[in-house]
Amino acid sequence: MKKTVAIIIPTLNRADFIIRTIQYYISIECKHPIFIGDASNSSLEDVILKIVDNRIDVHYFHWKGLSDRKTMLRLAEESAKNFDFCAFHGDDDYFIPDSLSKCAAFLDKNSSYATAQGKAVLFALNQTGAYGTIKFLDVYWGRKELLGISALDRLLEITKEYWVPNFSVHRTHDFIEDMSYGVDTIMDRNLGECINSVTMAMRGRSKYIDCLYLVRNVHDGIDHPSRFVWLTSPQWRPSFDALSVILSQLLSKMDGIPMPKSSTLVKHALFDHFRMEKNQSMSIKLYIKLLLRDVYKVEIIEKLFLILHRYIEIIFSCDDELKLECIKLKKSKYYEEFQPILHSLIKRP
Repeated sequence: MKKTVAIIIPTLNRADFIIRTIQYYISIECKHPIFIGDASNSSLEDVILKIVDNRIDVHYFHWKGLSDRKTMLRLAEESAKNFDFCAFHGDDDYFIPDSLSKCAAFLDKNSSYATAQGKAVLFALNQTGAYGTIKFLDVYWGRKELLGISALDRLLEITKEYWVPNFSVHRTHDFIEDMSYGVDTIMDRNLGECINSVTMAMRGRSKYIDCLYLVRNVHDGIDHPSRFVWLTSPQWRPSFDALSVILSQLLSKMDGIPMPKSSTLVKHALFDHFRMEKNQSMSIKLYIKLLLRDVYKVEIIEKLFLILHRYIEIIFSCDDELKLECIKLKKSKYYEEFQPILHSLIKRP
């Protein structure tokens, strides 16, 4: 019997996207329960339940104005009442249900592992909104795993080669604990993601399963602040300090390292992480854009090196089977899984 994973989806004032997501899961007769936390101004409960029509298991909650991290936490708490495993994605993303079950089955048999995930891709449409034609498909992550024995080993792994295990399959109670860290003290959104990713990594090893797991929708026209603007924002420093304290305490508890040494190790890891800025989820176009928008003109050679490094990295890590022209062919091993996603992008009457 396949393992069941609660799918956690926060949403905010994006009715078209959450409807698109629900219609996708209906089209594939998804057996996993779906928990939607809607922080929008108005409730979509009647609309969602009418579309669902009892064909899949959807739990809808309207929590007006609740932050995305608190919404995810509350959804996990709701799902924990009946489900041992959970996984989160945005309201414009897609999971492959069979892949969720494979990841949960592995975790069920391997207690030393905290998370599991497969391959992930991202795409952009040729127009704004929830519907349209895919104009590009790129690798979001390929083989991502964490193999360190100690919490410190995995802290160094995730800060040197950063990725986002928030999207992985988790034991639900572990997910709740990790999402709770800094939820009231870390107000910077990026650092909020960071503490979740790092605590999830420190908790235990992460397993790569060879499957298409996650498909993400990225969007043009999003105004990302420059690195300078981000680091000088009023929320950054207190959020960073809270992040450092929480991780230091956690490392001390997990590995038995005295607090002064633990604090030093954490700060060195975080400083290296932010200095390297190796966010592998960015597309080349976005990565170059953010680098060149920085207000400083120094470090031009370093920036050009980073661009070249990122370009070479993508070329040599590219999975041809995940290119758009390949995945749409019937001979592709991901064809059957990707077709429902393509169909979901066609607006229905």
